[in-house]
Amino acid sequence: MLRREFNLSLFVREMFRKYYLSHHEFYIPKKLEEREFGFVFFDNGTMHRHISFKNIDELVRYIRKIIPSHVFYSSAYYEYPNADSMNQKGWLGADLIFDIDVDHIPTLCKKYHDSWKCLNCGKEGTGSIDICPFCGSERIKKKTWVCNKCIETAKDETLKLIDFLSEDFGFSHKELEIFFSGHRGFHIHIDKKDVLEMDQDARREIADYIRGVGIDTDFFLKRVQKDLYEYIWSLDSKGWHKRLIRGMYSFLLKMSRDDLMLAGLNSERINILIDKLSVHGPDALNEVVLTLNEWKILFHNAIKEEQCIIDEKVTIDIKRLIRLPDSLHGKTGLRVIKLSYKELENEDVLKKSIVFNDGYIRLYVKRIPEKVLDWKFENVRNKVIDVPMYLGIYLLQNGGDDISLIKIL
Repeated sequence: MLRREFNLSLFVREMFRKYYLSHHEFYIPKKLEEREFGFVFFDNGTMHRHISFKNIDELVRYIRKIIPSHVFYSSAYYEYPNADSMNQKGWLGADLIFDIDVDHIPTLCKKYHDSWKCLNCGKEGTGSIDICPFCGSERIKKKTWVCNKCIETAKDETLKLIDFLSEDFGFSHKELEIFFSGHRGFHIHIDKKDVLEMDQDARREIADYIRGVGIDTDFFLKRVQKDLYEYIWSLDSKGWHKRLIRGMYSFLLKMSRDDLMLAGLNSERINILIDKLSVHGPDALNEVVLTLNEWKILFHNAIKEEQCIIDEKVTIDIKRLIRLPDSLHGKTGLRVIKLSYKELENEDVLKKSIVFNDGYIRLYVKRIPEKVLDWKFENVRNKVIDVPMYLGIYLLQNGGDDISLIKIL
């Protein structure tokens, strides 16, 4: 039995303390004095909220005093942000927030680092599932990790979201604040005056539009024969008129004739469509006629190609607590960082978020995923391993009883 030389919570808290004492350029939320703040502590993991600060110096002094594991601030502005009751705070408006989390995005890498166990039948496996394939139960216990592929996938989805916000809603890149969450995704904040007083219904409409919810075929098709319709918009159009034709084209390029027949398209019309696609590209979709059901099949798959997978609950919530940039994520030890569009597009986000670059630690590992952050492990079971400090903190915060701290090297 290996002896643990350190109390894990105290060790991680001490590492966080060193960061907060040495970091001097903290992000300053606009109208900080009108925001509510919330903190999660290392000792009990409970949220302490309804706290406000007059300025950034007061906030930093508080963080350095208590050393939290998580720091949040409200997307909303309040007249009395430290009031104990939400009804007494006096809501003044809220930033428009978008959250992209790779938990909601199907990725192939999950089979290399995520696992599950059915609490009904006891079966277990790798990857991510919602229903047990053996007994059909939804009582699934999941264990999730993050790798650099997860972050890259979430980054691509964030770039897609920015395309929606700029092309369809008219926001400039300068009006968007982009943040890496320090874990599995990204946040985008908009504090433009036009959006601050939007209610939940208006924000829900924006979220639904970005997710492609509620698209009506009547707006896109024209009947040309008794049961046949044509698509009446082109790539020169705006919004979902253009996105649908682009999504249909992308979907069709991936499919064989047999695949399309199995999906429900008529074989003769499939041949005409594929022949035209090979000559005219996406413009061919304006030159064919299909049944209403066939168009619906193409629309369904086009939406899957073009939609952006956001957590709509975050966008709709007008009193949301969101992670404070420059704080550390308590589950990973990574920094929540602000990014320019150029940095998001071109730089290694994971590398930029690492703050514990110095030193190594020794761990005892019962089992570990194949991929974690930017590292790959092969057949590591019941072994002692030495890893960089940033990776070790992440493993300790997520591994539970499977990973023990032995020694700081």
